[in-house]
Amino acid sequence: MIDEETEKRLRADLDSRRGGVSFSSIALLLGAICLCFAAMTFVAANWQEMSSRVRLLLLAAGLWAAYGSAFIAASRGRPWIAQTMILLGCGLYGASIMLVGQIYHIAGEPTEAVWLWAAGTIAAAALTRSTPALALAIMLVTLWTAMVTLADDGGVNPIYLAWWLACAAGAWWLRSRFCAHLCAAGLLVWTGLAVVWTAAELETFTYGLVAVCAAFLLISLALFSDGRHRWLRGFEQAAMAYLLLLIGGLLVPWYGFRWVERSDLGTSAEKMGVDFLVPAILFALTAAIAILAWARKAPNRYDQAFCAVWCGAMIALIVPEITDLAFVVEAVLLAISVWIIRMGARQETRSMSVLGYLAFAVVMLAIYFQTAGTLLGTSGFYLGAGILLVLAAWALPRFVNAGIDKPGMQERGS
Repeated sequence: MIDEETEKRLRADLDSRRGGVSFSSIALLLGAICLCFAAMTFVAANWQEMSSRVRLLLLAAGLWAAYGSAFIAASRGRPWIAQTMILLGCGLYGASIMLVGQIYHIAGEPTEAVWLWAAGTIAAAALTRSTPALALAIMLVTLWTAMVTLADDGGVNPIYLAWWLACAAGAWWLRSRFCAHLCAAGLLVWTGLAVVWTAAELETFTYGLVAVCAAFLLISLALFSDGRHRWLRGFEQAAMAYLLLLIGGLLVPWYGFRWVERSDLGTSAEKMGVDFLVPAILFALTAAIAILAWARKAPNRYDQAFCAVWCGAMIALIVPEITDLAFVVEAVLLAISVWIIRMGARQETRSMSVLGYLAFAVVMLAIYFQTAGTLLGTSGFYLGAGILLVLAAWALPRFVNAGIDKPGMQERGS
């Protein structure tokens, strides 16, 4: 059914996808990691029987041997060995920083040593196009910002965003999905630490609201890119899953805080003052993207419109008259979880659908435990939610099919 040239191209494509990393390559990578830990343990041992000069020469020789081996392996067409040797060199570089500080008793904070290690590793990754080195750099930068935030005089570390952008650009440049996943996880860590720190210091989830609105804005942009442009090189759906995980991680503690200490978003609104403009601006941008998507008939315009709806709903929940109404917050959270399930099914993204089902289960359990003493009211809420879901299951397919039957409405997501 196909011509010979097409057959050759298909077979070549299949051959390029086979195999993967061999066991010897995995063993080499794990061995390099063990050597890195051996070097750091060697520094921590502070072996007095060896002079400082000999210890320095030993680590310097190991450092240059690693980079020299990487150069030789790359010139002989062994890219994986070269990448592994670069990773070993970056690990020995960090051990050398520790050893120099130990020998010469250089006064400084541990965070400064980790920052210097991360900066050197980022430079090595950029100069050698090394994916393992970039992965190590991302982990070091995340460790650095966690150490800064959790220090005695710590706080929100905005400088991390500059380093994160550099690492994210490197992941995009190297086309590394693994590094992109690490960048997404690192940003979640930074955002969570920032919100928790501000909540503890200011006794408010104001910055949590800002982060949630920003997440809905970024989801809308990812949907716009996923429809046609592919700015993230196919990482759009994974990015949306991480953003949804961030939203859930921020809303769960706020929901618990709201019931345990009655510190709801209405109280936060009184403390926000001028800062209320930030969520409003984020909502306006999300709504503008949704309007633009509808005007251009973008494939994901329905979900982009819902991003604006949920962003506005989060801001509306800061009004005490709204948040004090029975089951209003719970209804919004349930609706968001249903939307996530629907979006994951439409995009055939299993991780997103799993997040939606998990969110639905968590909200249902939260409602049950919070209102266990008034089971009649709880049963009424469940009854109403069930009827709405059944009606939605009956009405939505007809609405969608009616839209698909119209001319010009054939694209994905109509």
